Amino acid sequence: MPPPKSPMPVRTVLVCILLLLHACGNSLITQEEMQSAVSSYIGRITFAQDYLTSFQLKGSARLCGSNLVARGRFVLWGSASDCLLRGDFYGPDGSPVLSVHGDSTGIIMYFPDDETAVFAPFGMPVGAGTISTEDMIFMLRTGFPLLLEPWVIESGAVTDRDCIRWDFCIMRALDSMALELEPPGLFPACLAWQDGEILITAASPHDEYSAWPSCWEFHSGETEIELALTDIIHPAVPWSGIWDLSVPVHIDTLAVTPLWKPDWNIPVH
Repeated sequence: MPPPKSPMPVRTVLVCILLLLHACGNSLITQEEMQSAVSSYIGRITFAQDYLTSFQLKGSARLCGSNLVARGRFVLWGSASDCLLRGDFYGPDGSPVLSVHGDSTGIIMYFPDDETAVFAPFGMPVGAGTISTEDMIFMLRTGFPLLLEPWVIESGAVTDRDCIRWDFCIMRALDSMALELEPPGLFPACLAWQDGEILITAASPHDEYSAWPSCWEFHSGETEIELALTDIIHPAVPWSGIWDLSVPVHIDTLAVTPLWKPDWNIPVH
């Protein structure tokens, strides 16, 4: 029989523990690294604001709701200067299941199969508030849900352990929404409110300034939406009539909800 193995020396065990603790300590993000991540994100936001024009996004979508389950491709157009959105989402057979038109007055969502349409004043209802159409366009590009000056965004960044957070509110103090950026991610990972969330799970394969959020997940109640971009054309040249949406049914108007706003003190600039 082979001789029994001698136990590991106590000194060796202590050295291993110290090395493990040292490695764990190095994995923590320092305050300086947090501030550097904020500065990098603000730089990407500034670049996006300066160069965002008309764009076309293509990809695959999965829509799931109380009266809708569909998976197929989608095409979404946007124009930052004109505050316009226009999109079509298709089912597996290629037929449209949802058409969207947005401008500064709000967003129309038309469901051809159900022969129903709704108009959301000012923009997209999110939780107890609304993200305006202009803000939605900005969010599609940067992941940030409000179109604000970069220095205003920077002033609201709060470092919270291993993430950077921005807080938002509406008129009622109990209604809140939080955005989290987890370094070294290029875009915020999660926008969460009381009964839902929007996740950005991937960025497009470009350099850090040209990248777009490329995978989105929206969860709220019975509604789930997943978007995965396959093509990003920017700048894109819209053709005549691209922004038009003909809705042959009655359009119901949703109740007005207040716009989300920053929940931090904006310094005089």
